[in-house]
Amino acid sequence: MLAGIMPAATASGADWRYNGSLYYADGDYVFTQRTHSLYFTHGVSLSGNRYDFSVSLPLVYQDSPWISYSGRGVIPSGGTEHGQFHPGGRGRHVTLPDTAQYDRIGLADPTLHGEWEVVSPQGARPFIRVTGDLKAPLADPDQGFGTGAWDAAAGVSLGSVVSPSWMLFLDASWWFLGDMPDLELKDALGYSVAAGYVPFLSSWRYLAFLSGGTSMITGMDPPLDAGLGVGWRLSPAAGLNATVTAGLTEASPDLSVGLGWSLEL
Repeated sequence: MLAGIMPAATASGADWRYNGSLYYADGDYVFTQRTHSLYFTHGVSLSGNRYDFSVSLPLVYQDSPWISYSGRGVIPSGGTEHGQFHPGGRGRHVTLPDTAQYDRIGLADPTLHGEWEVVSPQGARPFIRVTGDLKAPLADPDQGFGTGAWDAAAGVSLGSVVSPSWMLFLDASWWFLGDMPDLELKDALGYSVAAGYVPFLSSWRYLAFLSGGTSMITGMDPPLDAGLGVGWRLSPAAGLNATVTAGLTEASPDLSVGLGWSLEL
């Protein structure tokens, strides 16, 4: 969403960019042990006046196998022990084998993302974009780097300028999630609402957001997060952004922080 208030496309049309991010997440989710995860993502995007297409590939570090990476986000699946996984609601934690010596690094599943603007902003009229995502099952699900199945999503993104300095955003997608071995994942809604602030004649942008969705595992709380972001437009060709997010349910990490960057090619 920070990208939404830091436009990348050039006036001349198509714009190739390299996008990267470093994202750290920490939480015990529904388990008795905490999981520390680090995601180092690289990708390229092609943007124009009405479209944006991108592909990304994360490199993941985790110190437990209990968290799996899906197109919708992280899932506290129980990893190789998910056959024993029976969530009992908030406050009940699942005890799994000790993983004090567990450390793994590997590539997660690549994701394709596309957006097409069907209504362009004009005055108070919002922009409306249709969106799509596709995650390919190339990573090892036993290591927590993927689910071993295809994921796909279709959605809509809206944004509106409500004053010279303020913007509002709403994103919603329906995810079709493939099942893990011995663990059924429910298709799920994902959504986010955000308010962005752009000071007059400033290269800085600020964002407050709430993101969540419906539950992906029967008996588990749905994910819900709240966070803040800041972006800095270094030049028309480069930008940085940072976010900090707090999980509000046990399906989300307790705390996550991220740093992203974008560079015109």
